[in-house]
Amino acid sequence: MCPLISAKFHALQQRIGARKLHLVEVTLDPSYDRPAVLARYGKLFGADPHHWRWPSAMRNRPWICGALRHHRVPDPEIGIIHAENTVEIGPDGRIRSMITTTSWQPDEIIADIDNNHGAASNPFERFDLWLSRAAVAICGNNVASFSGLGDLMVVLLIVASFGYLLFRVARGIAKSA
Repeated sequence: MCPLISAKFHALQQRIGARKLHLVEVTLDPSYDRPAVLARYGKLFGADPHHWRWPSAMRNRPWICGALRHHRVPDPEIGIIHAENTVEIGPDGRIRSMITTTSWQPDEIIADIDNNHGAASNPFERFDLWLSRAAVAICGNNVASFSGLGDLMVVLLIVASFGYLLFRVARGIAKSA
């Protein structure tokens, strides 16, 4: 399992409240991650088995790994290099959203889920999640670890700096003419 995603799932689990929300984490090493290993790992992250499921409990649903495009590459120096997709699946079983970065925050996911279910949600959190997705779509995973608002601030700073520089050059040209 990925400790970063597991830690985010732990925080997400704490915010579930009365929502009918289930977390599913797909193993990176199915030959090693048997039920006993997953149970120990789950305890390490405080996983509540009523809300947080492991792939061994879903062996009769192999479509999950295919749907999530779960890829991994073993590396002797780093460990396992893997995709970091987080997928929201609606009550109808359809994929509602796929997040291909680890920059999401639990409150953003909760706001997105609440919005998808027609419940009141935090528009600021939804906007931040949308910006994160847009930044990755435009710039690739190079910006995957930043927040959407952080990315927006950097872009605005660059545009403002360039605009100011262009203004100063144009003003200098106008004075000399």
